[in-house]
Amino acid sequence: WVKEATRIAPIEIFTTNYDILIERALELANIPIFDGFVGAHNPFFLPDSLDREELLPPANWVRRWTIHGSINWQLDEKFRPVRIIRTQPALTGEMILPSHRKYDESRKQPYTALLDRLGQVLNREHSLLITCGFSFGDEHINSLIFSVLDNRPTANVISLQHGELSQDTPLVKWALARTNLEVIGPNAAVISGRWGTWRLLNAVDNSTSAFMDLAFDSDAWEETEGGEFDPNANIRLGKMRLGDFNWFCQFLNTMRSRAEDKP
Repeated sequence: WVKEATRIAPIEIFTTNYDILIERALELANIPIFDGFVGAHNPFFLPDSLDREELLPPANWVRRWTIHGSINWQLDEKFRPVRIIRTQPALTGEMILPSHRKYDESRKQPYTALLDRLGQVLNREHSLLITCGFSFGDEHINSLIFSVLDNRPTANVISLQHGELSQDTPLVKWALARTNLEVIGPNAAVISGRWGTWRLLNAVDNSTSAFMDLAFDSDAWEETEGGEFDPNANIRLGKMRLGDFNWFCQFLNTMRSRAEDKP
């Protein structure tokens, strides 16, 4: 999808994961990627490259930002000031692990530069951030996202959640107070500040069911009072699948711009 998507602006991927799955996938697809590191022998992190657009690669490159560090980062103390270099993956990589020191560590470079980059992207006019697999459990990232949403009405966040939603959860309450934060869960969603559970008033058209079922499981039926499903019910239950990364990727693949589809 990334390789064939037609775009005038670059795709920017932010992750709190430490692994290099995304980098490997992009490389296997021959997609150029930039992560803020420069150099050839021991590439080092250059904060200025995140602030100055003229130093960034063109739109056909993917920009990938690892907010909490990576298993292939190392602290190089031979230089003053010390710097972060990219090396081979190791369990001793430079990472912000869950701990009481997490928020203090995230105030250091390169983490401050990466958070600043997230803020810059969100602060663009009509920006859109789609999250998948992010539970909003990081205090600094939450503060940044909600600050932008509150001060820039044209910024939008769509959060795809894997677990079922409840009106009592903090994320749902935050979304109910903001029309530009949408939360999509398997059982329910908050859209434009309104809560609702998924329902199908009409059966899915057979001609579109293959595409539809990538995003939404429409095979469930409304339950009767006895707890069984009624095949004659007018309203059907359903389950949104996009919070599952596997289904999300399959859905993205259907949106590719194929050469044979172009005039």
